Amino acid sequence: EAVTDEKRKGELGLGLARLYVEHLDHKVKATDILERVWESNPDNTGAALLLARVYSQMNRWDKTASMLTVLHELTESLEDGEKKELIYLSALTYEALLQRPAAILAYRKSIDMGHRVGEAREKLAILLYMEEEYEESRKLISVLVESGGLAAERLHELQGLRADIERK
Repeated sequence: EAVTDEKRKGELGLGLARLYVEHLDHKVKATDILERVWESNPDNTGAALLLARVYSQMNRWDKTASMLTVLHELTESLEDGEKKELIYLSALTYEALLQRPAAILAYRKSIDMGHRVGEAREKLAILLYMEEEYEESRKLISVLVESGGLAAERLHELQGLRADIERK
């Protein structure tokens, strides 16, 4: 039986796209599906958010920024988890587009919201270092190092950064 209901088609498309992204690592196929779902149902915030995430994973920051602009306009209709992911993706995008002050604010907000806290702290610590906010960067790095949840290579990098801060 053919699926005729647009909403149901959107749900199926979103599920298929998630499968492609999360289990098969086929981002291009997922993007094609998500773009079609988004075009046929612009109220599908789940598709829009996943599309923005996939664009970011593909380093297509212009397209990510465009989707995030649309999503910011739809904030009222987003679920709590979607709002949190929107903030984190915004931070990544600001950082990629070299908008450091905006990225710093968004990473702080992501941490305050309890979303992707470890990742946001790492990125925030590095951005603060780049902005010569050494004391705050050092504190964040200390929290990350003492948490014990870092991979050995990442731990070594952050310890080196902390040592550099202490020399300044």
